[in-house]
Amino acid sequence: MKLSFLADRIAARLVGADIEVTGVASLRSASASDLCFVEKAEDLGEALQSPAGALITGDFAAAISPKPLLIARQPKLAFS
Repeated sequence: MKLSFLADRIAARLVGADIEVTGVASLRSASASDLCFVEKAEDLGEALQSPAGALITGDFAAAISPKPLLIARQPKLAFS
């Protein structure tokens, strides 16, 4: 699915490229086509170093992430 499609469905804001993701995964098992979530700012470094193609996260990541993001008020809930 395209990130823009997912953003519409979960009331999130897309920041970055509108890539296609094919799955969801944990940060440790993610591939470049997976979507992962980051709930806390202190976990952002690990997420940015992971192979995940995109992240669901909060506003804290919007200005510093080179990866496409779905910004949600409650990232964990949006991911589920």
